[in-house]
Amino acid sequence: MTEHDANGNPLSGYVGNYTISGVYGNAVANDVQYSGALDNKTYALNAQTGALIWSYQTKGNIYSPPTVANGVLYFGSDDHNVYAVSQASGGSAIANVTDMVYIAVAVVVLILVIVAVLVLLRKRHK
Repeated sequence: MTEHDANGNPLSGYVGNYTISGVYGNAVANDVQYSGALDNKTYALNAQTGALIWSYQTKGNIYSPPTVANGVLYFGSDDHNVYAVSQASGGSAIANVTDMVYIAVAVVVLILVIVAVLVLLRKRHK
């Protein structure tokens, strides 16, 4: 977590060889440090040298520390999305997890509506 000044503003932090305003949370896996920041990016840096490997741009500040599992880096952004990107490349999002949740909810609602219609039709034919 980032330290704050007397006004509650995040202090600048160092991510590898880079000075970034408001660094929040770190995760290290396979000699790579992952850090979110208030410049709307998550960074992947060589944990030994601090060299930038990749960064991923979002549309909001990143306050939550990233999590790594099965080759995927998960992190939340202040743009109200949760991202799942390739740990190795940081390429385009594997999935915008938030969108997947909305789609899953829509599918469940659709199934419930279909079941309700079938139940009503069955009662009508009795």
